[in-house]
Amino acid sequence: MRTLLTLILLTVLLTCGLAQAQTHFDDDVIGVYFDTQWFLKEHWSQASTPFPVYVILNYPTSLEIHGFEFGYEIAMDPSSEGSFFRMGTTLPPQSIDLGNSTDLFSGDYVVGLGTPLVASAHVVLLTWEFMLLDSAGVSIFLGPSRIESIPDGLPAYEIGGSIRAMVPDGGPGFMQACINSYCVVGIQESSFGAVKALYR
Repeated sequence: MRTLLTLILLTVLLTCGLAQAQTHFDDDVIGVYFDTQWFLKEHWSQASTPFPVYVILNYPTSLEIHGFEFGYEIAMDPSSEGSFFRMGTTLPPQSIDLGNSTDLFSGDYVVGLGTPLVASAHVVLLTWEFMLLDSAGVSIFLGPSRIESIPDGLPAYEIGGSIRAMVPDGGPGFMQACINSYCVVGIQESSFGAVKALYR
């Protein structure tokens, strides 16, 4: 009887230990959302009304974030591109951006932080404020920065002396968010730089 109880206790302890050692299935996932809890990936805009869009790192595996880098592609019908505006970009305090984000539709952010961000379940890396003058559809994709710290085709973040990859929500190349349209699961481009070809 004592042996049986010992085996049961040992099994319970091992199971608890394994459960604690497991990482979250969405660790180090970067995505684009219309809320700060990584839930809303679709937004139906009102004409001429600005709205926020959040780039979020979900479940970081480091306690601090010292910097980050990612590229972006925004695709829409070329005939409607003149109706889409980026009203502003908000980075964390004491940020230095060495990327090139002057182009609304394609660019990257390579950001160093004077004060590291403390990790939480969902860390807002950047907030865009967009506005549309009509009901045109817009698709947003994330990928690597133009010059990668790790040549693996992924966004990344700096954890204080080393670099850790971030995986786009849904996987590399998948659509991250959409405006005035439904995000179809599985929409993926084989080449991150060729996203706009969908619309041309």
